[in-house]
Amino acid sequence: MKLLFHNKRGLMGIGTLIIFIAVIIVAAVAAFVLVMTSNTLQQRALLSGTQVRKALTNSVHVLSVSSDTNRSAEKFKDFEIMLQLAPGSDPLRLDNMFFEIRTSGFDITSTFIKNKNLTTQEIDEISVNDTVLIIDLNGDGLEELLGLYSYNDSENNYDYIMINFSDGTVSDRIIIPDLSNATLNPVRIRLAETPIKIGEKYFGVVEINGITNKSNTIISNVTFKVKTRPETCNFNVLPPEQYFCAVKVIDLNKDDILNLGERFKILIKLNSTHYLGTGEKLSLLISTEGGLVNSLELVTPDVIESVKEVLWPLG
Repeated sequence: MKLLFHNKRGLMGIGTLIIFIAVIIVAAVAAFVLVMTSNTLQQRALLSGTQVRKALTNSVHVLSVSSDTNRSAEKFKDFEIMLQLAPGSDPLRLDNMFFEIRTSGFDITSTFIKNKNLTTQEIDEISVNDTVLIIDLNGDGLEELLGLYSYNDSENNYDYIMINFSDGTVSDRIIIPDLSNATLNPVRIRLAETPIKIGEKYFGVVEINGITNKSNTIISNVTFKVKTRPETCNFNVLPPEQYFCAVKVIDLNKDDILNLGERFKILIKLNSTHYLGTGEKLSLLISTEGGLVNSLELVTPDVIESVKEVLWPLG
C-alpha cells in the first residue's frame, strides 16, 4: 500500500511540473509581446515627436516684404520676400514650400518654378519666313511651330520670332534686330531669356546669343534655345502667380535648400488684374515641408514715393 501511495505522489509531481512549465511559457510569450509592443510604441512616439518638432520649429523668418510699383497708376504689382531660417529650424527645400497671397479680391498660391519640368531645344539655322517644329509648350503633347519673320514700314525695320501653337493660337512677337543686311554688316543678337507668351499667359522662354553674318538668317553658330521654363530669376520671365523663384542673396551651399546663415529673396509676380492699390490689406502665408504655416498681415503704403516700396506689417 505504501508503494502505491508513493507512485500517486510521483504522478502528481509530474502534473505539477507540466503546469509550471506551461506557466513559464505563457509568461515568456506575454513578456515578449509586452516588449515588442513597448518597442513599437516607443518608435511611434519618437517618430511622432520628430514630426511634431519639425511642425513646430521648421519655419522661416521673414525679414522684409516689398513691392514694385506703378507710380502713375498708384499700384503695387510684384512682390519680393526676403527670408531666412527661423532659429532652431532644419534646412528647408524650396520645392516643398508654398507662398499664398490673400486679399479681399483674390487668393493665389505659388510653387517653386523649378518644380516645372525643364526641356530645352536648340534651333539650327533658320531664315526669314522659315518655320521649324519645336517642343510642346502648351502642354497638349503636340509640337509647336516656331517662325522667323520680318517687319518693315516707313518708320520701323526689325525681325521677330513668333510661335504658332498646336491649338491655333499665336504668341506675342519677340523682337530681334533687322537681319536684312547681315552679310555686309554682321549682326550681334543678344537676347536674354525672353518669355514666350500670349498676353499674360506664359509658355516658356527663348534665348539667343551670337553673331550672324548671313542676311535674313540666324546661322547655326548662333546659340538659339527654346525652353519650357526660365533658368534665371527675374520678374521679366517669371510666369505670374502660379510660380515663385528665388534670388540667392547669401547662398553658402549653392543649392535650392535654405540653410542656416543663408538668405533668399522670393519673387512672386501678379497678374495686372490683381495689382493692389494704396492702403490695401493682404495676408501672406508661407507653408513649409514640416507643415508649419507662417502668416503675416500686411498693408500697402498710403503714398507711393519710389519704384519699390516696403509693405507695412499690421498689428
